[in-house]
Amino acid sequence: QACVICYNQKDPMMLFKEGEDIAFFRDIKDLKEKITYYLSHDQERESMAQKARETCLNQHTYNHRVRKLFKLIEEKFGVK
Repeated sequence: QACVICYNQKDPMMLFKEGEDIAFFRDIKDLKEKITYYLSHDQERESMAQKARETCLNQHTYNHRVRKLFKLIEEKFGVK
């Protein structure tokens, strides 16, 4: 598992909680500050990495995506 610092984009922001699952940065200065911060806060970094892993396993696997796709097909076309 790893702590993720991701560029501030819409898609990841919809999937993960800022500061809980993942850290987002806005520019290079912000990225450097967050890298420095998380490297000096081991417990917070490790906790965030664990939370991101749990979120991925509980909400973002291929199985979750396929189920969502089937649900959308069923709703759109009435096919089960």
